[in-house]
Amino acid sequence: MSCISRFFLRLIFASIIFPSLIVCAEDISLDYHLLNAQAKIDAKDFEGAIKDLNKAITDNPQEPSLYSIRGNLQEKNRNYEAALKDYTTAIELMPQNSWYYGFRGLLKIKMGNFLGAYEDYSKAIEIDPSDELNYSARASVLQQLGDYKSALKDLSKAIELEPVKADNYATRAGIESLIGNTKESLQDYSKAIDLSNDDADLFYEKALIEMKDGNYKQSKSDLTRAKELYSGTNSNDINSIDLDLISQRIQYLSQYLRIKSSKNRELKNER
Repeated sequence: MSCISRFFLRLIFASIIFPSLIVCAEDISLDYHLLNAQAKIDAKDFEGAIKDLNKAITDNPQEPSLYSIRGNLQEKNRNYEAALKDYTTAIELMPQNSWYYGFRGLLKIKMGNFLGAYEDYSKAIEIDPSDELNYSARASVLQQLGDYKSALKDLSKAIELEPVKADNYATRAGIESLIGNTKESLQDYSKAIDLSNDDADLFYEKALIEMKDGNYKQSKSDLTRAKELYSGTNSNDINSIDLDLISQRIQYLSQYLRIKSSKNRELKNER
């Protein structure tokens, strides 16, 4: 007997013994598609996962999370136009979700549409002004657009909201260096290193500023430390979408839709 057959057999027995656990066919179908998609994501079979999400969307065309997750996978698979369409659909279905604007903003950065990314991050901040990520992301866009003053303002706000995140200090340090504020730049690099003292890039970048400032002794010390730590990889890539995050979103979505469906059935029974 196949795993799927055993699953449905157990479901039948459970429904007899525990009638309250009976679920509708749509719930089973959605769970099945989401579980399949998650397994294929774990195997890095993005095309296969997208096909499963296509089926889930066919059965649940008004669920915005399905479009946003499929958009994540399309983006991971470098299908940028398809991802853009999915994020836009998710926004149309749930326009007050700041995450969807953030996803689309990140994609627009990859596509070189910095003005569009700025608009999306600004909308995300308008919806949820407490999310540090949107300020730091908008700062990176403003830096690309050459508006360093506004970028610094956004980074300062991000640091205010999340004072123990090294990346924001490092990014602000880099911009301070670009506009000639050496003292402020070194202060931010020092703070970033205090928070993340095993990051080779931070020591290396700080050493370059020190060398430019004529502090060769400290520069040599930081370069030596950078060489000790340097692994040859860069984990601070703003353009990356974490596969674990996508898997977690699928798990949460599955749980949420089950609860939502259960509540809808209760309301129908009450009527």
